[in-house]
Amino acid sequence: MRVLIILATLLLLSVPAIATPLSGKCEILFFGSSTLHDFEGKGSCAPFTLEIEPNGNLDDTGIAVPVASMDTDNDSRDENMREMFEADKYPRIIGHLQSTAVKDLRTQLHHAFDNGGTFPLSLRIRDTEQQLKARVLQLIDTPKAFSVDFEFPLSLDSYHLDPPSILFISVDDEIRVQVKLHLAPLPTAWQP
Repeated sequence: MRVLIILATLLLLSVPAIATPLSGKCEILFFGSSTLHDFEGKGSCAPFTLEIEPNGNLDDTGIAVPVASMDTDNDSRDENMREMFEADKYPRIIGHLQSTAVKDLRTQLHHAFDNGGTFPLSLRIRDTEQQLKARVLQLIDTPKAFSVDFEFPLSLDSYHLDPPSILFISVDDEIRVQVKLHLAPLPTAWQP
């Protein structure tokens, strides 16, 4: 009997700690102006899974938005937009939250939401990646739901993108981007 208990204990100690997977989805809205009128569009990210490592860190996972999913409800404008992004060569725009303790990230999001502050994220468009500061618009953080809506300005020029233009109509450099990110409930142990 004693041998069985020792074996069971050894087996339990040898089982590797596993990461906690969180499935997620997001919606993207973007708003721009041109010399003719304002416009807006939408897109969605590919289904993704974030991992919380056993030490409580969020795995550095990219969240991809297929350029083909982006739609402004104008076929010729959408075609020009895909050409600008070189969608055939770079089919995805990828956002990253750096690897960090989930508890710290959540505290940072709460602070940004409560105080009108920002949090950092990186965004890769084509072969250029930049650090951006996002403002939290909405935050729901309960044991049953986690979602955060945030926005950031995006300069096309800073990514070496030539804004589409047709005849005398050209798109302004700055685009406002909103992201609505929803995750499966997080373990309550990581709540701030």
